[in-house]
Amino acid sequence: MPPLPDPIAQGELKETPLFHIVFQLHRKAMSGTLVIWPEKEGERGQDRLLFSEGWILRFFLRAEKQDRDALLLLFGREGGPYAFYLGDLVGERGVAERIDPLALLLESLRNHARDEVIERYIEGIGLESWVRFRGGLDLKRLGLLPKELGFIELIRAGPASISDLIAQCELGPKMGKRLLYFLWINQALVPYEPKEHSHVSTQPPPPAQGVQASGQPSDLPLPDLPLPEGLEDPPSSAPQEDASAFLPDRRGARRFMESLPVPPPPPPHLSEEEGAFWEEVIERCRAIEMQNHFEMLGVPLHAEPDAVRKAYLSLAKRWHPDRMTGSLLPLRPYVEPIFAYFTQAHDTLTDPTKRSLYLRALEEGSGTPLAERRVEALLWAAKEHAKAQVLIKQRRFEAALQILENALEVVGDEVDLLLSKAWCIYNLPGSNARLGEMLALVDRALALRPAHDHAHYLRGLILLRDKKEREALASFQKAVEINPKNLEALQEARLLQKQLSQQAEAQTKVKSPIGQWFERLLKKG
Repeated sequence: MPPLPDPIAQGELKETPLFHIVFQLHRKAMSGTLVIWPEKEGERGQDRLLFSEGWILRFFLRAEKQDRDALLLLFGREGGPYAFYLGDLVGERGVAERIDPLALLLESLRNHARDEVIERYIEGIGLESWVRFRGGLDLKRLGLLPKELGFIELIRAGPASISDLIAQCELGPKMGKRLLYFLWINQALVPYEPKEHSHVSTQPPPPAQGVQASGQPSDLPLPDLPLPEGLEDPPSSAPQEDASAFLPDRRGARRFMESLPVPPPPPPHLSEEEGAFWEEVIERCRAIEMQNHFEMLGVPLHAEPDAVRKAYLSLAKRWHPDRMTGSLLPLRPYVEPIFAYFTQAHDTLTDPTKRSLYLRALEEGSGTPLAERRVEALLWAAKEHAKAQVLIKQRRFEAALQILENALEVVGDEVDLLLSKAWCIYNLPGSNARLGEMLALVDRALALRPAHDHAHYLRGLILLRDKKEREALASFQKAVEINPKNLEALQEARLLQKQLSQQAEAQTKVKSPIGQWFERLLKKG
């Protein structure tokens, strides 16, 4: 057996998980062989993965089956020495399969993740820390499942706290944490630090340094060499500027704009009973998003949990998606969201804590899917407005305008969005041709909130540019009346008042005919 090259890295899976090792080999585009020894001392053989510029080309495993499933099992290993060698130590005996490491890593998280490592990372970031999606990761190559993609679309919608994102993951909190961890180490997720959340951590805790193996594993010696600096660490998590973070979030907005789909009219071949049910589904699709949980289940307001359970079970006998068979099979996609609403209503009204919170929301005028979607839309619009404000500060008014127009399309007239849009137009080249449009935006904002000092100030600026000085002065004065601390409006009012006074004085100073004759005489002399 020819002598082996010295490894350029080695350590213990207990300290440096296989997930991190494969990720770093891919990130650094390394070529060579990763060798992993058994976890139990005395067992013979190794698992070997051949890398070429960071991609897996071939692998040979100790397992009986040499397939991808056996390869994925390695990622659940909690211990065992490893080493990385330059050169091919797999040879022709291995399984030849070019594997995208990132897709493999994501696949490993579904069933073979080391959750204690992921928990440590999430705790290091901070559950109440805010993050935003930075982009830069090619999602098409990952083989995302529909609900995984849906979770990433939720993250794309705008900055949010780690805890909020985990709570909203349809795959459950454990998978939510795994996906956040995957995005974090790929730098697709970065800290977001609005003023009210300035405590966001900017650096996750690195995994422990790799340790040298004790003893000599069988078949391959493990020379005592240190790990090269940085090989075991995840990538830096420092936030980087990315243009995609400041684009209108049109995909995130869709969920607020799309109502429940309504099925087509019933086909003629249905029985009378099937036709009646089909019509009932149509009616439910149109009405359910405007109903509260009690109305959905058909029980009186404040019905007791036992009555709620009985009503739910009765509905399940007719509305469970699995009952949509035969001629009713086309209704299944329409029935599924309706039944999901029934289930949500049941779970909320039979849980004391959830029920108490829901009743409070009901008293405040919420409690229907439509109302909840409106609240979510306003929160989303606030996040979009924050993105636009960053661009406005950078004087990137055209980009900010796109975000604001997209948000207004979703939530309709909203004061801050309207005023920011008017301000963006005001600062664009050639904006004098759009003075009427700006004024209309400000007037719509004032119709919603008449005592908005900044709106009156902005209205004054627009009127001043339109050479309507007296109307502008009235707007500046109104802004100061509402908020005496609005120094910009106060300064504009004083300057404009002085200017108008000087103009009035000049106009009233008319000379008499004798005075004009005497003045000409002096000039001749």
